[in-house]
Amino acid sequence: MSGRPLSRRDFALSAGATLLAAPFVKTLTARGDAAVSPKRLLVFFSSNGTVYDLWRPAGGETDFKLSRILEPLAAHRDKLLILDGIDNRVAHDDDARNHWGAASILTGERLRRFPEDSPDSSQDFTFGVSVDQFIASRIGSGTAFRSLVVGATHTGLSPDTPMAIINQSGVRGQIAPIVHPQATFDYLFGNSSPTQAPVKRQQSMLDILKGEMKTLSRKVGRQDQIRLEAHLDSFRQVEKQLEVLSTCPVPKVDLSGIPAEPGSPEFSTLFPQVVKAQIDLVTLAMACDLTRVATMVMWNMFVVHSWLGTQSQHHELSHLRGVESENGLFPDKAKEAQAKDDNWSAQMFAYLLDQLTAKGLMDNTVVAWVSEMGDGSNHYFGNIPFVLAGSGGGYFKTGRYLTYGQQRAYADPAQPLVFSGVNHNRLLTSLCHAMGQTDVQTFGAPEFCVGGALDRLTG
Repeated sequence: MSGRPLSRRDFALSAGATLLAAPFVKTLTARGDAAVSPKRLLVFFSSNGTVYDLWRPAGGETDFKLSRILEPLAAHRDKLLILDGIDNRVAHDDDARNHWGAASILTGERLRRFPEDSPDSSQDFTFGVSVDQFIASRIGSGTAFRSLVVGATHTGLSPDTPMAIINQSGVRGQIAPIVHPQATFDYLFGNSSPTQAPVKRQQSMLDILKGEMKTLSRKVGRQDQIRLEAHLDSFRQVEKQLEVLSTCPVPKVDLSGIPAEPGSPEFSTLFPQVVKAQIDLVTLAMACDLTRVATMVMWNMFVVHSWLGTQSQHHELSHLRGVESENGLFPDKAKEAQAKDDNWSAQMFAYLLDQLTAKGLMDNTVVAWVSEMGDGSNHYFGNIPFVLAGSGGGYFKTGRYLTYGQQRAYADPAQPLVFSGVNHNRLLTSLCHAMGQTDVQTFGAPEFCVGGALDRLTG
């Protein structure tokens, strides 16, 4: 796709947050009021697990000290719930190959092959609904976009690749993220002008169309009336977007410096700018109440973090921790390099929290940082590094480091994998409760939900 530059004056990727937030201070102050602000869920995904001994905090539940990898989150320490000992047992029990844990990390469902008689395990999908989409179906009907899924990657993410898709709306309902900031902007704002006049013109045209359709509905049969009502529902969604845009100015965005194709050689070099631009747009969409449920998929597994001095892909580094590499990078150096990459991921998570805080959204928002596995060196689905931020309007008791099960380093590749934590399905259930959906008793495969919502999160 080709990018559509909108302005060079008001938005630079290096300072996008400040410029985006400025026009919305008055609106955001009211929307950030805990007494009136709706609840919001934002999922932040980084791929390939982490280096556990350099990720795990030191100390106890409240006196913990952030690790080297998590140190960038220091400014938000009191807003965090760091969870140690959460396992994706559903992926392990289904013998999910390689990074197929991505398919179940938000659904909690078992893998099923499609078609069923296919010998190709690359067609193993989960057929459930991811927790973000379920929550969006409950709380997202009043916004222009029920949910938003964006990302940053070295290539386009195909919905036909289970290892690359974490969001799902049901059977074969994989949702590929929008991976270019220009496409995200166009999706949210279309051809809207920063001034309100075009919005008013569109609203006037919409009023005329609605009036004509209502007149027509009185002259047709029942089946045609049903079809017309479906069209009116579509118009109502457009109305919601226009209503927001009339009070929330559309930003002037220049993204012409980012290559048009995510797979181009320059795209990995500009990966940090792409991630920040997507974060800016996601938080802007939430500030404008265009959506209350969003996912930021940072698929950095095959990205060389060259801006950090790293010379190998993140995926390669995780495997080099167990063997000597051909290019002279030994396991100890690989471990340090991956830790540096993971620290950068924490910086991006902190940037996301910074933007939500600046826009007055943190008090009623829950942000969940997830990965598809615990350790990429042997594709271990235990001890996945989960970090929650925000209390969801006081539901979670934050500022704590919680451990579950027997704490352990990642498994020795030569030994059988050991799971001694709690199933992540229980955490998915808790996210539903935090969003006000307390009728949910299990999420995903019921056999992995024993015990119900995850204990100790609320105090």
